[in-house]
Amino acid sequence: MDIMELGAIGELAGGVAVIATLIYLAAQVRHSIRTTRVASFRSAKEGFTHQNNLLATVPGLAALFIKGSQNFGALEPEEEIRFGAYVSGYFNIFETLYEGSRDGFVTDQWVTEVERSIHAMLGPPGVPDWWRQNPFSFSDSFRSYIDDLLEVVPVQTSPSPVGYERATNTDEDSRR
Repeated sequence: MDIMELGAIGELAGGVAVIATLIYLAAQVRHSIRTTRVASFRSAKEGFTHQNNLLATVPGLAALFIKGSQNFGALEPEEEIRFGAYVSGYFNIFETLYEGSRDGFVTDQWVTEVERSIHAMLGPPGVPDWWRQNPFSFSDSFRSYIDDLLEVVPVQTSPSPVGYERATNTDEDSRR
């Protein structure tokens, strides 16, 4: 075997090593994306759980949420602040998931589930009223997204403060 043949074998071995490295890196990137998706899912679930626990445990918050959801304009200044802080917590979670969906870290199934929750929040008239007065702490793209949803989400007239019965009634359900 001469030097040229050894050089060709070396080039072949180097090429195989590069291909193996690229395959390994692709697997690592896939694993990293999967890990990020799981972390996003957990973080969102923890955020929703925290918001729901506040509603269940903070005295007067449920009544304030019902009152503000039905008529944001009827709230006293202190109530507006508390209601806004609570609702803003939900919209911060929604925005994080919205941005995650744009970056590919949130699955389409999760986007659909989150949109149902957003529809439920936007159903009672008080939350859209709050949104229109307080969108400043959200990104331009998220504000535009919510504004577009407000064009298609019907205002709820039932007494339920978050409209879960309407939000879970998808087009597919209504065709049955």
